[in-house]
Amino acid sequence: MKYLLACLILTGLSACSGGNVRSVTVFGAASTAEALMELAERYETQTGIKIRLNFASSSICARQIEAGARADIFISANSKWMDYLEKKALLQDGTRIDLLKNRLVLIGSSQGIQTPFTKMENLMGLEGPLAMGDPSHVPAGIYGEQALHRAGWRPKIIPTENVRAALRLVARGEAPLGLVYQSDAMHGEVIPLYIFPQDSHSPILYPAAITQIAGPSAQNFFQFLQSEEARMVYENFHFEANP
Repeated sequence: MKYLLACLILTGLSACSGGNVRSVTVFGAASTAEALMELAERYETQTGIKIRLNFASSSICARQIEAGARADIFISANSKWMDYLEKKALLQDGTRIDLLKNRLVLIGSSQGIQTPFTKMENLMGLEGPLAMGDPSHVPAGIYGEQALHRAGWRPKIIPTENVRAALRLVARGEAPLGLVYQSDAMHGEVIPLYIFPQDSHSPILYPAAITQIAGPSAQNFFQFLQSEEARMVYENFHFEANP
């Protein structure tokens, strides 16, 4: 009886301490979806630990974490929203890293322009509308607004909730043009038209960190995300792994 009581107490303490030691929950920017899904599947096969994934705009993920959503690891598509959580002391000190890099790409639909070009001046002859993440809070839109300003191009903008929503509009032919990341532009249903110069916008970095409420399994998966195996997966999905 004493043994049973002790087990019940330990079980209760484990539940109160914040989570299942056999699972890790990752909140990630929408653009990381396919790469993280493959890495999660590989890690689960190797370790038996369940990886739970939640994808949305970095801004939405950050605000969900701020509101108390259960997340062990956060991967943002820009520094702004990682800074936001760091200032609120919601990240574990010393865990933040720049995990990935990306490029900004103009895409077209299969019903529209299909010939890529290499000069920024060619943008001026294009007619919108242009689907892109909402520049008020979506990282891809923030980078996109900077690049459009640099190019002097002012098309009509269709703001979307995240970069994948912009991709879907172009893929379905509902917008003739879109601004997405290089990792998104390689989907077969859209046509990459132009890669913006890196100096036309702030560096596209994906910071990652472990949250303050992370469970005990988070550290090992976080290290796996930085492994050589993970690097090869990122490159397969057209990201650049940050050294």
